[in-house]
Amino acid sequence: MSEIIVCRTMPLTATQADAALRRSIEINPANADGHRIVARSEIGRRGGPRRLTVAINHKWPTNGVRLSVQFLDNPEPELRRRILTHMNAWSKTANVSFAETRETGQVRIARLDQPAEVAGYWSYIGTQILGIDKDQPTLNLEGFTMNTSEAEFKRVVRHETGHTLGFEHEHMRRELVAKIDRRKAVAYFDRTQGWTEQETLDQVLTPLSKKSTLGTTEADALSIMCYQIPGAITKNGKAIAGGRDITKKDFQFAGKLYPLSTKRADAASQPQETSKPKARAKSPLQDGAAGRDTFHIVVLTPFEYEEPQASQPAASKAEKRPQFLRVLASYAGARVEAAMRVSSKGAAAAKGKPAGPTRFGSIIGMHERIKTYTNLGKGTLPNKEQLAAFGSDLFEALFRDKVLRLYDEARSRQHGGRLDIVFTSMVPWIAEKPWEFAYDRARASFLATGETHFVRNVLTGVPADFIAPSLGPLRILVVSAQPSGYGLLSIERETQLIEDSFAPLKKAKLAQVELLARATPAKVHAQLSSGAFNVVHFIGHGDFNEDTQEGSLIFEDDDGGAAVLKQSAACELFCQRGINLVFLNACRTGTGGRAEFNKGVAQALVAHGLPALVANQYSVLDSSAAHFAQYFYWALSQGKTIGQAACEARIAVNCLPQREIIDWAVPVVYARDPATVLCEPPQSQTAAPGTT
Repeated sequence: MSEIIVCRTMPLTATQADAALRRSIEINPANADGHRIVARSEIGRRGGPRRLTVAINHKWPTNGVRLSVQFLDNPEPELRRRILTHMNAWSKTANVSFAETRETGQVRIARLDQPAEVAGYWSYIGTQILGIDKDQPTLNLEGFTMNTSEAEFKRVVRHETGHTLGFEHEHMRRELVAKIDRRKAVAYFDRTQGWTEQETLDQVLTPLSKKSTLGTTEADALSIMCYQIPGAITKNGKAIAGGRDITKKDFQFAGKLYPLSTKRADAASQPQETSKPKARAKSPLQDGAAGRDTFHIVVLTPFEYEEPQASQPAASKAEKRPQFLRVLASYAGARVEAAMRVSSKGAAAAKGKPAGPTRFGSIIGMHERIKTYTNLGKGTLPNKEQLAAFGSDLFEALFRDKVLRLYDEARSRQHGGRLDIVFTSMVPWIAEKPWEFAYDRARASFLATGETHFVRNVLTGVPADFIAPSLGPLRILVVSAQPSGYGLLSIERETQLIEDSFAPLKKAKLAQVELLARATPAKVHAQLSSGAFNVVHFIGHGDFNEDTQEGSLIFEDDDGGAAVLKQSAACELFCQRGINLVFLNACRTGTGGRAEFNKGVAQALVAHGLPALVANQYSVLDSSAAHFAQYFYWALSQGKTIGQAACEARIAVNCLPQREIIDWAVPVVYARDPATVLCEPPQSQTAAPGTT
């Protein structure tokens, strides 16, 4: 019989230990009771640099914890779901939950088998995980695959999850440590771990205080937190088998520590006020979208710059216009690259011919035509055939060669469902083009309303705030501002339409809408500081300064004049406040800077961690904007994903009798993950707006 791999304590550096101590007490003051710090050397390095193993309480707040989970080595979806299912086994009696994220997770799982110091089964304890470098795992499951037995999933995954929840080793109890023979233990760990006698004393033979173990009244050798103690080190030569699954006592203690009756809170926060929206994170098996692969397509920086003509002054590389951009696509672990031609001058010159129009030149021309019509009221919009041709140019610019083949493969795997697509551009003048119009001529459908859920993202190093689906009503703060000197928007009409469309949802207690008219920045700040809202819907004006390449939102001042809120201040106002979605129904809020692609208000908010956002890329009819919002919120309240809600809202706009041909594609939807859900599905579905 092969030797059972047992859990081992992961060491912290002195700096990490000090920070972990402070953080644990900040998160839960009760953690200050009962702690000790022991030292050890790394495995196989007797007498080498000593590291600290902190045996301190690292419990989460008593109002519960929801943690996002990232799989660092991108295992197959079935394995991710299986692991998460066993992690969420603790939620049977405890107010805890784990949900997968495609961004940087609070819990980061790896399956490392080398080097020795990170191999095996281990997890940092409780709040310790918040201090580990973001590119490093917090939990390791060496060699786990779908072929691993169910018994081993129960024994290992549930044990390591217990550590993540702040539970320490039950076999460090005084009653169990007393059964270990000191001489045998020193020899055993010298041979297997390379520990000195003192290190074995610290790690194995020094019992933890009762306050820092599971907290039951007596040692439980069958607890899931008790790993096997080999017979080679016990006084009577008999092994202590250890726990194989969560016991009744384990469940009782977990429920006592994180009672289900308490509302779920953010991992690093104090308990929520009763006015805040109730929320819990889903088990991945409850959400069909969880674990589903997303098709990511990214436009990268340019290459093969054109050389300036002899008659022109020398230009720097940044001033030269590129001939090609690189398009990178990824899906289900596959990554491919293709070229996007944006200029034909270099190729034409090489052949001694004048440069002709390119596909991208046609894209730019149609984009400018639409802007001229929507912003200045001049010219005409494209007809149906011209719009399809425009969309085809957009599609074929992105989906070429290997990228197109990967897209076809990804779509074929959906089995009747829609493929999630996330579009990101590192090139600002590419990002500003209306990719929502992309049209797959072979399928005769626009991506944003056809067989895909099409959303955007921005390049950012800030992880998105974690979203837990709301258990209660969708809480929407509708903010309106109409300062003097700005063109009139139909604020009263749109807010009334929103209230009317939410009437059945409010009656069913699925949504609550609060209006803040004549909004000043201070009034909005006061409302959001309460933490009572998870959605902000802004009706007003936005602007974009072409010189500074910075966006802004226009609020009112105390005298009814304009109060310009620049995008940096907007980020402070809306980000990291528990807001899951901001809907900017304001002119030009979807515009990005040409010199810096995160310079628009929309892009800046997303780049600073806002999970989801909707903004307009052109001026749009008030009726179309309101109708999109109605259907978008209705779909979200029914438990649909952001991608699904956006698709339904676009289709709803297309059904309006009075609309412009482009209105359905004017809203730009940003989300890190199109499969994100803001609301739990209600027990009974509510009719869509306009159907009752």
